[in-house]
Order: sequence, then C-alpha cells, then structure tokens
Amino acid sequence: MMTEYQKAQIIKLRATGNGYEKIAKSLGISLNTVKSFYRRNDIVNFSDEPAMTYTGETTYCENYGQPIRQTAKQKKRFCCDKCLCGAGSGRVLETLRRAGSAIRSGRSTVR
Repeated sequence: MMTEYQKAQIIKLRATGNGYEKIAKSLGISLNTVKSFYRRNDIVNFSDEPAMTYTGETTYCENYGQPIRQTAKQKKRFCCDKCLCGAGSGRVLETLRRAGSAIRSGRSTVR
C-alpha cells in the first residue's frame, strides 16, 4: 500500500518530466505500482508533448496484416507481442494463406 507521501511524490515527479521507471526507482516501489496509480486515478500526462508522436505512415503486421500506425520513435513490424514472439510461424501461415488463395483462384503452381 502506498503512503500519501508516495502518491504526492509520484504526481510531482511525473509533472517534472520523470518517467515511470525513474519514479519507481526513486521511491523504492514497483514500476507497475506507479503505472497502476496513474491508470486508477485517471491522471493525464502533464507533458506538453504527446506521449507518442505518430508519423501518419501506416504499415501492416507481417503476420496478420493488421494496420499499424507508425510512431516517430521506431518502425514497428508486428501488431502485438504474440506476433513478435511467433514471427517465424506467422510467415509460414502467410505462405499457406497465399497458397490456398492461389489454389482457390486456379493460379496454383503446384503440380
């Protein structure tokens, strides 16, 4: 359980631009505790800049084809951690999907 002092410090440190991880370390509490505090209390980001800056570019997940809004920070290739961890198996699935599509349309190269 967090003390009132810790709660006040979380708000103060975040307002001065500190990240969740730095706040957690400086107060000696869990990173997830800091994140949960913000979520539960519906506290907005005090920064003048948005948390993420989108570039306007949209790419598609290499496994599922889901659209991904790209950020300025790093170009993403997968829509979720599940895709990222199973990246190899997703490519196999995509190959099978394409092969099935080709067979249904009569463009099969399999003899």
